[in-house]
Amino acid sequence: MPSPELAPGATLTVTRPGVDHLFHVIEGSVESAELTDDGQAVNSRPLPQGSVIAAANGASARIRAGTGGAKLLHFCSAAGRDAA
Repeated sequence: MPSPELAPGATLTVTRPGVDHLFHVIEGSVESAELTDDGQAVNSRPLPQGSVIAAANGASARIRAGTGGAKLLHFCSAAGRDAA
């Protein structure tokens, strides 16, 4: 997965990945939430530039760009490089 640039209000969802994923907010701001098994967002919180969001193996997360959009750096474990 390339490093995403999100337009204002755009959403990126990671659903139960087989490897760990990490997103670093390098521009803008986001709102991050954990997702339940039925897709409901819980524990939502705003995160400023410089924040890091982790989606561990088997967990689900939603990242929504703030009003100015956001640019993220995306990292995943080497074992999943071909699958990401």
